[in-house]
Amino acid sequence: MTRLNSGILLQGLSVNFDSPAELAELLPHAKKLNWRLGVRIMTREEFDPENPQFPTQFGFAPDKAVAALKKLTRAKARIETVHFHLRANVSSVQIYERAIAEVAEICRAAKFCPLHLDIGGGMPVRRILSRAGKVLDGEFGLRSFAQMLRQSVKLFPGLREVWLENGRFVSAGCGALVVKILDVKERRGLRQLICNGGRTMNALTSLWEQHALLTVPERSGEETLTAVCGPTCMAFDQLARIPLPRSLQAGDHLIWLDAGAYHLPWETRFSHGHAAVCWHDESGLRLARERQSFENFWSQWQAS
Repeated sequence: MTRLNSGILLQGLSVNFDSPAELAELLPHAKKLNWRLGVRIMTREEFDPENPQFPTQFGFAPDKAVAALKKLTRAKARIETVHFHLRANVSSVQIYERAIAEVAEICRAAKFCPLHLDIGGGMPVRRILSRAGKVLDGEFGLRSFAQMLRQSVKLFPGLREVWLENGRFVSAGCGALVVKILDVKERRGLRQLICNGGRTMNALTSLWEQHALLTVPERSGEETLTAVCGPTCMAFDQLARIPLPRSLQAGDHLIWLDAGAYHLPWETRFSHGHAAVCWHDESGLRLARERQSFENFWSQWQAS
């Protein structure tokens, strides 16, 4: 092992370089420590979902990717992988197909034959809507996705594996966020449910997605436009703004489905302590983490 900027670099890591500066800084260590290397590429299909006219900050632009692959080849580094990641909720198989074809062209220009093609994540989760109410997986079929991959790998001579990073596609349905309604307000034609959990603390993806909401006890009857708000001091703290039964009241619970990814990493102590976490498997339901008490939450800022 060796040290760089007080960090420990390990033998045999798998590392995908993301920029020319990163490549220049780490290539000597990569060779010395026998890292298995790759290059992340920003394809034309990758953009900021909130501002599609702008690119994301990730990866090498195509011309820079060709130069990086040639540099790694000349250095006789152990380069094995090309990688891209488009975004969450890729709406069609054709988008992946175009991105893979672009990466194949970059590899041909660099005279590089990868062993691994990593296409990132982004497959849309079923049943989830955009904030505008569009079905996110309406144009995405798993059979056509598999067929596209079988055809696209032919563009890469010597390719051994295709890597997918669709953790959220697999795990989203495994979790649910349960919040309690603490207060109800109504003004300017909008009913507002103030709850003990929300986007700011628990639900990152509510920023761009609309998930199904169940009510406990089950409520029915006349519906009205309703905002489900968290307890913090930000107007941003909102799980949903959708029609819900007017019969909902303080003390009821709401269950926000498909919360099985991103939410614990996103969780903060902003204004409130951490929520309880329950775990369910073949042995039943059990408490995995107790709700953080106010005393515990507040004590970390008290002078000792």
